[in-house]
Amino acid sequence: MTADRLAPAGATIMAERRVPHDEAALAAAIKELLGLGAELVIVFGASAIADRRDVIPAAITEIGGAIEHFGMPVDPGNLLLIGNCRRHPCFGRARLRALAGGEWVRLGADAPVGRPQGHAR
Repeated sequence: MTADRLAPAGATIMAERRVPHDEAALAAAIKELLGLGAELVIVFGASAIADRRDVIPAAITEIGGAIEHFGMPVDPGNLLLIGNCRRHPCFGRARLRALAGGEWVRLGADAPVGRPQGHAR
């Protein structure tokens, strides 16, 4: 399903890792994938992301990444995290079958990850 959603943007899945819902395990997997040349990281978590202490945002910041934004005004955008994993865009979300619109907008547009200057978080 994810490969089909990435295809219109000319993107492919280079690797997939399944790890326990654990900050250290996820951080190690993200570092490994970036080392293999991943240009984008998509993390599907076991639960919704509620705050920066949750597993996905904590793992991203553990490897030196940054969380740019939580949620998006689309349904189910409240489950979305947008960030940078060592200068590469990364998305985090709960595993759902439904497409959360905002995730793929930035990927398809090849737009920089982050909020424009002057906008509140």
